[in-house]
Amino acid sequence: MKISGFLIITGLLFSAGVEAAGWSVGEEGGWREIFTTNNEGYTINFTCDMGAKEGTEDHAAGRVLFVSGGREGKKMDASTKWSMESIPNVITLKMGDNSYNIENQATAPARREWYRFWNDTVKPASKTVDVYVDGRNVTSFNLSGIADIYKTAPQDGCLKKDTN
Repeated sequence: MKISGFLIITGLLFSAGVEAAGWSVGEEGGWREIFTTNNEGYTINFTCDMGAKEGTEDHAAGRVLFVSGGREGKKMDASTKWSMESIPNVITLKMGDNSYNIENQATAPARREWYRFWNDTVKPASKTVDVYVDGRNVTSFNLSGIADIYKTAPQDGCLKKDTN
């Protein structure tokens, strides 16, 4: 599956979404996405199933992290999603000395890392997040505005643990 095609379509669909200093939030067809693109052409996309497959409007059933794009010769198409076509990537996010291994969200430890990352965006140890895919440093993204997205997010299992 080509994630980059999905992201292009998603970007068009969510052009009316909320934007916070380069970070955008949008919902369409039961998917909620929080994403940004850096000056190297990479896009990072946190996606939650809010009714598209198994979730509901007020409860996320699944979470996937995508990293795609980049300049020629350095293209990336990575995802924590499990599929018949590919094994999920381990995407490690680093803010200062803090490290978050975001893997397939089917396990409780993986979900804890996801929520820990988002919780830490309120007081980040750095102004950027460095992205590693399968142990290789790929790119960085500015965190400006991401805390506002987290602070206003509902506790529905997407960015914050579900209260139900």
